[in-house]
Order: sequence, then structure tokens, then C-alpha cells
Amino acid sequence: MSLELANKVAFITGAGAGLGRAISELCFERGCSVFLTDVNGASVKELAATLNAGKHAVEGQRAVAAALDVSNEQQWPTVVDACKSTFGRIDVLVCNAGIMIMSDLESTTLDRWNKIMNINTLGVFLGIRTVAPLMKAQGGGSIVCTASTGAVRGGARLGVYCASKGAVRMLCKSFALELIPFHIRVNMVSPGPCETPMVGRMATELQQKADCIGEASPIGRLAQPREIAEAVVFLASDRASYMVGADVAVDGGNTCGLTGKTPL
Repeated sequence: MSLELANKVAFITGAGAGLGRAISELCFERGCSVFLTDVNGASVKELAATLNAGKHAVEGQRAVAAALDVSNEQQWPTVVDACKSTFGRIDVLVCNAGIMIMSDLESTTLDRWNKIMNINTLGVFLGIRTVAPLMKAQGGGSIVCTASTGAVRGGARLGVYCASKGAVRMLCKSFALELIPFHIRVNMVSPGPCETPMVGRMATELQQKADCIGEASPIGRLAQPREIAEAVVFLASDRASYMVGADVAVDGGNTCGLTGKTPL
């Protein structure tokens, strides 16, 4: 097995479930020590214990967990300092934490707007702003953010979610230009519909099975979280050394155009 992240340290947000868990597991499998964060501290504590006791752990490699609300400005320095104290550095920052709440225009309250924007967009800004000085001091790093196909196209009852991910896309491209002189690469992955609890909840709201959402994609199925995680690991690794500000769509063709199916 390739260990393209060997001897690196990754700080991962939203690591407790779904896509974040898959990213954390694959980073660990590929040789990376991982600092796992989630607003649900118990979920990442369990994941860290599982990884440390698993077959992919090697000498000197560790998984450590901490609770983090990515929208809380005060928590970021404390948790990043804990990672630095544990591992001495952060080579990879994965800004993955996010939420999707369906709401039509007239039902969208300001509280709901703020919740989505604070987690999906502000959380990315705070993460990059906090970790970038450490990466500068150590001579470089790689930042990978989870955007969405919703960053480049709209969705009925998903206006605020799509806006939040569109903002993430522009933050990544702008910060990529600002940070590349310091050998810090910023890139993003835009997943299509994926077999995660988030998409399962959306399917419930739409009163349909999650498989139906996948069947509407050109590829005809939902993505598996590990398929998205593979793209994240690639961007995080030195194999992507010439990729800066890239938006890698792992979406089963959803952003290619119309197919005659009803798109998500």
C-alpha cells in the first residue's frame, strides 16, 4: 500500500462521521498521524481509539481527538495549540466540517442562515487563518477544503447551503494565491451526492430513498465516502505539488451538464 502521507500530520475537522470519518481513516492508512476534531467530541475519541488499535497503525503514528466547534473563534487557537504540542507541526489541514439544512426562501430565518454560514464558511476561514501562520513558520503545508457541487450550481431549497459552499470556493481560490509564496497549497474537493448521514437526512426530507438521489446522477449511484476521501488524500500529498486553487469535482458527472435525468 502506498504511504504517500508518511511522516505527515493532518488536522481534520468534522472527523466524527460520514465523509470526515472516511478522510480520517484513509489519511491514517496512508501513513499520516491525525488530529481528529468534531463538535461531537465523543465521536472522534472513539475513532481515535479505533485507529490506534487497528492494523494500519505503525510505530510513531498516532490518532488524537479533540472537540471543536469550527464556528467558535475562541476554540481554534486552543485546539491548534494542542495539536502543535502533541505533534510539533501541522502538514495538512482538512477543512471538512459542514452542515446541509434544506429550507425554502420564505422559511429561511436569519438564525438558520447564520448557522449554515457560520459552520460551512466561517469555519473554513477561521481554520485557515489559525493554521496558516504555523505552516508558514515550518516552511509550507497543504490545505484541502470540502466544497460542493452546490458551489457552482443552485439547488431548490438549498440556496443558503449553495451560497455557503460558493463562498468556500472563492475563499480557497483567494487564499491559494495569498499563501502559495509560503509553499502552502490550498485546494478543494467538491463532492456530489454521497452515501453519508447528511444525504440520508436530505432524502428523508424529500420523502424519497437516498438511492433515488444517486440514480439521478449521470453515473447512476451515490458516491462512497472513501471515493471522495481518495481525492482529498491526493491533494494533501506531494503528488499534487503543482495543484494550487484547484476544485476537484468527485461528483459522478453531476456538473457535466443535463442528461435527461432529474439532477440533484
